[in-house]
Amino acid sequence: MALPVPARAAEYFVAPGGVGNGSGSFPFGRIQDALNAAQPGDIITVAPGTYAESLSSVRGGSSGAPITLRAAAARTAIVTRASRILTVSHAYLIVDGLVLDGQYAADDTVRVTSSGDFLVLRNTEVRRSSRDLIDMAAPAGVLIEGSLLHHALNAAGGRSDAHGIVTGAVRDLTIRSTEIHTFSGDGLQVDPGRAEPGWDRVTIEGSKIWLAPLPAAENGFA
Repeated sequence: MALPVPARAAEYFVAPGGVGNGSGSFPFGRIQDALNAAQPGDIITVAPGTYAESLSSVRGGSSGAPITLRAAAARTAIVTRASRILTVSHAYLIVDGLVLDGQYAADDTVRVTSSGDFLVLRNTEVRRSSRDLIDMAAPAGVLIEGSLLHHALNAAGGRSDAHGIVTGAVRDLTIRSTEIHTFSGDGLQVDPGRAEPGWDRVTIEGSKIWLAPLPAAENGFA
């Protein structure tokens, strides 16, 4: 008996002002509409422009068929509003080349739940939070690569913690070729609650974490 032929992965397109069905000729206008439609193995390509929305994963991919959300050109698609920008609560999602700007909202710019295993955040800029730029619970297998994370600043009480990356009891977290700067807490904080059985296999390589005087006042800091 012949084996069934797997369905070909679909590609959805998003562009500012789009009112279509996500095809190349009639793109969606909202990235979330594409995430709502995407199935394992599908690719979402986002045209340059500004998107005033918050994004949440809807379903997971698989190890051989992740769902990919990518900018058509690196860091030309800006997702921004005064709120959390991305919530990942499903496994095997790739986010590639977007700019995620939280406008200093009192929330994390990106939050990854313990169900967000095997997230890949690549060539992505995450910026401007009054809390944490990336807050992870205890997912496994997360890769942050070639990315720029900056400006997590909370001036409450003179200075309050706002971290570049904070995690719970993660497993197999890799941060590679990534820059983290300008934060009022820690560049990276792992498992502050000392949860059992604790974090394991955290790798940081080829990355830079730094602070310097601000060139201009920013979110309550001189």
